[in-house]
Amino acid sequence: MKTLQMEILKAHMYLMLLIPVYVAWRVSKLCKTRQGKPLDELIYGIAFCYFIFILSVTVIPDWTYADPYNTGDWIRVPGFSSPMTPNLIPFKSILMYLTGDIRVNEYDKFYVAAKNIIGNVLLFVPIGFFVPAICTTVE
Repeated sequence: MKTLQMEILKAHMYLMLLIPVYVAWRVSKLCKTRQGKPLDELIYGIAFCYFIFILSVTVIPDWTYADPYNTGDWIRVPGFSSPMTPNLIPFKSILMYLTGDIRVNEYDKFYVAAKNIIGNVLLFVPIGFFVPAICTTVE
């Protein structure tokens, strides 16, 4: 739960910077076309916030070191070149948990790997709703 709160806080900063740009862009587009439904605009706005959150969690680098044991000691996670680089290799961290490259209790390594996979699936499920709602011209 602490990790989710940290990710929301990190995404909050990006949202505060980008929402005014998004709103200005949508208002200028609506003023030019004079078309737009409130429900569609709500879906676009929520999808925009969701995609910013996804980018802040997955692609935008984390500027902090890791504290895997909640000790208050920030350490560099072994196996990653820098704490500021995103992990773009599929299953890299999961394999590191299973092979023991990242120190996890022997009994917890399958739990951590399963939790990571389930979290990734749940993180990307809304894309199945937003993409068809936004891309209505594709059949």
